[in-house]
Amino acid sequence: MPVFSYLAVIILVFGFGQVAGLIATVIFSMPPMARATELALKGVPTELQELSEIAGCTPRQKLWLVDLPARAPVLLLGINQVIMLSLAMVIVTSVIGAGGLGADVISSLRSMRLTEALLAGLAITFIAIVLDRATRAWAAGGETHRILGFASWKSGLVVLAAAIVFGILFPEVGLLEDRPIISLGRQLDQALNAFNVAAGPTLTGFQNILITWVLRPVREGLAAMPWGTVALALAAPALLAGRFRLAVTIAALLALIAAFGLWDKAMISLYLVVLSIAGAFLIGFPFGVLAGLYNGVNRFATMVVDLIQTLPTFVYLIPVVALFGVGDFAALLAILVFVIAPIVRYTAAGLRQVPEPLSEAATMVGCTTMQRLRYVLMPAALPQLILGLNQAVMLGFSMLVITALVGSRGLEETTLVAVSKVRPGDGLIAGFGIAVLAIVLDRLLGLAAQAAERRFTPARGGH
Repeated sequence: MPVFSYLAVIILVFGFGQVAGLIATVIFSMPPMARATELALKGVPTELQELSEIAGCTPRQKLWLVDLPARAPVLLLGINQVIMLSLAMVIVTSVIGAGGLGADVISSLRSMRLTEALLAGLAITFIAIVLDRATRAWAAGGETHRILGFASWKSGLVVLAAAIVFGILFPEVGLLEDRPIISLGRQLDQALNAFNVAAGPTLTGFQNILITWVLRPVREGLAAMPWGTVALALAAPALLAGRFRLAVTIAALLALIAAFGLWDKAMISLYLVVLSIAGAFLIGFPFGVLAGLYNGVNRFATMVVDLIQTLPTFVYLIPVVALFGVGDFAALLAILVFVIAPIVRYTAAGLRQVPEPLSEAATMVGCTTMQRLRYVLMPAALPQLILGLNQAVMLGFSMLVITALVGSRGLEETTLVAVSKVRPGDGLIAGFGIAVLAIVLDRLLGLAAQAAERRFTPARGGH
């Protein structure tokens, strides 16, 4: 459900201000943690569970002393997503009066001071990266380190106490005036203009090719098909997989979209997200695989993904609009950049969390890198790969409302208009349509993942 759909309801109940922003942020950033926790508990090795039961652990002891510590890396991934998505919400909450750096981004965008908006967005990104790195260091700090002869936590307390005392005694030290020390706005504007002049013809040609041969055929094809045909086509994979109830549910939900009069706009939203996720997967999956196999690539991928996930969504529109103008192509690029992050992160994390003995055993029996990846690493990491695609689908549909600002005309436009005119009913109905499309696409990806699992895992007694 797009955040703007329930934002109107939150405003009606709690009014404008930081309380409404806090509630919206919690709602938006909570699901990835729930998904990661579910995946973590389902992935606890059976041997550990049986051993804890034999040792006489109560259910609570089993949870806190065995299950959660055994799957700490997956839980840490969920905490990372919570931090990134919470910081990504600061601009949305500034729309309803939360203030902060998000308000700076909004005011700069309204005045078309694009560089100032970009710099404020980078400040939000740096805060998120600092919080994420501090959380990771705390979670990984199983060994007690020593600094100047003291335990690390004691040294940290001493530094914190000294900083507080210094701030009390000398409050004026370190205060900055309300003006930048380093001004990069003019230089960045000139660089963007120079790049646009030099690469403009090439970018325009690339844009025209994709619009002519990909975007327009898919959009017109979906618009030309009757809603019943599309509903049956989307329900068919579930029926072929023997999931009769799922097929009926998909058909019924899509029929509700048609009954609400939202079908044409829903097809526009669907084609934008599907093409964006397909492009993000083609780029992000190989990048994630390389990050999972090589430490140097993983460090670079972590930095890029953190930047993508914490850079405010409104800021994506700045270079896209500057280079490609407004329209479906700009919307597709903005969604693609936003959803590529979970694909890369979960792919790399899944491959890196495969037990080392399993990988070493594959190497010892003579597997090549591709065989080890196909027959060992990919099947073992498949649950996290599926989770990454799930998050990409959900984030892609949540990004739709932002793309309405650059000319996309699907359900996201209806949602944005409902917020601006404080019509929560229209916003919730349009949000329901977007949520239905996200759920249907997620379930179909789940069926495809099951087929991939059968494809990756060699049959017993096979070649």
